[in-house]
Amino acid sequence: MTGKLALAAGFAAGYVLGSKAGRERYEQLVAAGRQLWSNPTVQSTAGVLQAQANDLVAKAKHTVRQDKDTGTASDMYEPATAGTYSSDRPGPNGVTP
Repeated sequence: MTGKLALAAGFAAGYVLGSKAGRERYEQLVAAGRQLWSNPTVQSTAGVLQAQANDLVAKAKHTVRQDKDTGTASDMYEPATAGTYSSDRPGPNGVTP
C-alpha cells in the first residue's frame, strides 16, 4: 500500500511542478534533447552501441542453434515419464485410477 501511496505522491508532485514550469519550459527541454541527439558524438556512440548489440544478438542466436544441434540445450528439458501425472499415481487405497 505504501508503494501505491508513494507513486501517487510522486505523480502529484510531478504534475504540480510540470504545470508550474509551463509549455515554454517544456519546449526548451525538447529543443535541448533534439540538439543533444543530433550531436555527432552522440550519434557515433549510438551507432557503436547498436553494432555491439547486433553482434551480441547474432552470437546468442548462433549459440542457441549450436546447442540445439548438439542437444545440450534440450538436456535441461527431460520428457515426462510414467508416474509423474496425478492420474498415474495410486489412489489412497493403492489403486491406480
